[in-house]
Amino acid sequence: MKPYRLFILLLACVSFLPAFAQTKPGDEICGKYSVTSPNSNNTAKIEVYRAKDGTYQAKFIWTSASNPDGSPLKDVNNEDPAKRNRPIIGMVTIWGLKYVDGEYVGGSIYDPVSGKVYGIKGKKAKNGKDMDVRYFWKRPALGRDVVWKRI
Repeated sequence: MKPYRLFILLLACVSFLPAFAQTKPGDEICGKYSVTSPNSNNTAKIEVYRAKDGTYQAKFIWTSASNPDGSPLKDVNNEDPAKRNRPIIGMVTIWGLKYVDGEYVGGSIYDPVSGKVYGIKGKKAKNGKDMDVRYFWKRPALGRDVVWKRI
């Protein structure tokens, strides 16, 4: 192998090392999930990722609900009139989740069906793939359990 090809190969291998070094234990939540809303029969796909502040958030990437004319769904039920025209797809729906002792806690979830914000916490499901998540109002005891299916 010519010396410059070996150098390029080594450079390519080394360039991937920072990506591996930057992962945190809580990053296992990152990825795409299919979620059925506890407030409707709609299904959505969300993408969970680590935000710049180190917490985890998620955005909508697809929803089974649609407008009859095929136009993108808007956030029409938002309590803030200024936000009612924003599209659902691409909107951040979960924010502030922190990874603490094997659980994700302290987060908030926005439900565009009701226009309300709820608390959220969760942990890795026993199958090691999906997430067992609880949406709640004020306290976890006042909530519902939902399974996010990894896709």
